[in-house]
Amino acid sequence: MWKVFVPLAVFVIASSACPLEVASIREFDSYRLPNKTIPTHYDLYLDTNVHLDDLDYSGNVKIRILVLESTSEIVLHSTRSIIVNLELRNNDQLPIALKGFDFDADKQFLIVDTKEILPAGSSYVLDIDFSNSLDRTDAAGFYRSSYVNSEGVTKYLGLTQFESTDARSAFPCYDEPGIKTTYSVQIACGVEYTARANAPALGIQLLPGGKKLTTFQTTPRMQTYLVAFLVSDFASERQVVSQPHQIAVSTFARPTASHLLTYSVDASVRFLRELEIYFDQTYAMSKIDNAAIANVDFAAGAMENWGLVTYRESTILFDPETQGESQQLSVVGIVGHEYAHQFFGNLLAPQWWSYLWLNEGFARLYQYYVSEFSHPELNMRDRFASVREGALSTDASATVRPMTHYVETRGEISRLFDNIAYAKGKIKART
Repeated sequence: MWKVFVPLAVFVIASSACPLEVASIREFDSYRLPNKTIPTHYDLYLDTNVHLDDLDYSGNVKIRILVLESTSEIVLHSTRSIIVNLELRNNDQLPIALKGFDFDADKQFLIVDTKEILPAGSSYVLDIDFSNSLDRTDAAGFYRSSYVNSEGVTKYLGLTQFESTDARSAFPCYDEPGIKTTYSVQIACGVEYTARANAPALGIQLLPGGKKLTTFQTTPRMQTYLVAFLVSDFASERQVVSQPHQIAVSTFARPTASHLLTYSVDASVRFLRELEIYFDQTYAMSKIDNAAIANVDFAAGAMENWGLVTYRESTILFDPETQGESQQLSVVGIVGHEYAHQFFGNLLAPQWWSYLWLNEGFARLYQYYVSEFSHPELNMRDRFASVREGALSTDASATVRPMTHYVETRGEISRLFDNIAYAKGKIKART
């Protein structure tokens, strides 16, 4: 993620539940999940009506679970979602009797209590129906943005920002960076809107009431904070390149900005190809999207969601008639940073947030280094030295934190996204 270092208020609303029975509240001594169970796959369905200016949405998530240690409870994350129904089934689709479920609002845990012991090595499907809303103003989770079209009408869209701990606010999940698994996603939206997700679309089915259902391919194994959706009526520009393998690269933006997309698409194709050559590693998917979001609705500079990267409009749009090299540097730099993350942070990822600098330091380094090959006209490698001063200044503070610094709470994790992780991490990565 390209971090914009400005204060951001964080609003936490505990989920409410319709309990099967009143389950006893218990104390957990850590903000880390107990991890007696782990997910092995998610089937996620979302039903949106943002095309009608209705910001509520409903969903279902089926989480395939492997039991690592014999237990009578399943602990995962959930906040903001209202749990409508919750069931647990074994591999034969037979229901497992539950005592009930409850929440630890402070740690944002959803705790499911079973009436029998789940033995180690067994597997189950946790099936949860839930409802939620895009109507939030903290630019986090699955939330709403808007723009005013050429006719002066406000149009809404839904997008995600899950890093670091906000996937749990969109749907119940195991929301820790060391827990990687696959996702199969379906999204229902209005026929005039387009749903995008991490993976390419498999197909689209028309639904009653002027809606359609988009089914996406299964993702690579990845962390929850990289899961992403975009439901919008955005315009797009796409370039498909076939050598040495096919990749479709697109940029999406409000229709009134459709003439500002070409440079970002070209920069994305050039940089991604050079990354593959430099690392001798093929990009993991057959498409990658850039999405330009209104500055006021996007707290970060950009976010490296695997296959669906989001940006502030001011960092990714380019007008060749009014803008020059400074904006080209911005576009190439931020595309380079987020695309480097497709390898460092997405394909390769640390187990916990304490090692965030491994993500951000390498991404900051290679946005300069690889762009020397993709965009030699910008002399990006010569500019690398000038950004070193910020890291040295930060590191000179008497109260500077160590690069690897253990954290647990949301606030502690958020504070790790600082100049130590990005700039000092970049210097460390170079050495």
